[in-house]
Amino acid sequence: MRGGYRALAVAAALALAYLLSPNYYIRYEVAYVAAASLAVLGVVTLLDAGLVNFGYGMYVAVGAYTAALLYKYAGVKELAVTLPLSAALGAAAGLGVGALTGRFRGIFYALLNLSLAMVLYGALVKFYNLTGGSDGVSVPTFTILGARLGLDGLFALSLAAAAAAAALRHFYVETALYWSAVGIRENEQRLPSMGVAPEGVVARITVISAALGSASGCLLAYLTGHVTPELAFWSYSTLLVISGVVG
Repeated sequence: MRGGYRALAVAAALALAYLLSPNYYIRYEVAYVAAASLAVLGVVTLLDAGLVNFGYGMYVAVGAYTAALLYKYAGVKELAVTLPLSAALGAAAGLGVGALTGRFRGIFYALLNLSLAMVLYGALVKFYNLTGGSDGVSVPTFTILGARLGLDGLFALSLAAAAAAAALRHFYVETALYWSAVGIRENEQRLPSMGVAPEGVVARITVISAALGSASGCLLAYLTGHVTPELAFWSYSTLLVISGVVG
């Protein structure tokens, strides 16, 4: 329950900071924090199992490039379309990565994910004609249910999404999946005797984590108006991991 109250207090503090600030740049930073908090929550979902992912930015990049490429090639700028699609593609990526990395732990897990993220980074840079290479892709405009609400609308949506995710986590920590993840962190050897497959647990929490990260990437794409491969680079992933540990 305390976690739920803390999430509500953080959401209220962000809303007040946004509404009371007369400075556009401060409001932009507050909106960025609200959007990025989904990715941080995704990192925390992996940390529940003691999994440190130094390639987590690849999921953020999947969501961001989904929004950017849909705009570039199909003219789609509606968040009601791109946000769910980004989360779905992120979940699909998480399912594949989770199945591949599910039996690794510690530094091996961290470095394998880092390697996969750097492969994605290299692909985004190399395929210039498709992705814009290191220059990235511009996302100059967006709509929310057909309306152009600008920064205010995007902040409200980001804050609502973050609050909803935090509320769902409040219920998630009472589930068997959460306690199985904690079991991996505390004493994984006992799980098979309880009928729990650790690899399956890792795959499922990776799907949840990746969906949150990709949803965050989609929101960040519209907020910044530009998407670059740096989202998949190791330094951005490290920043998210540190934020998850500190939070």
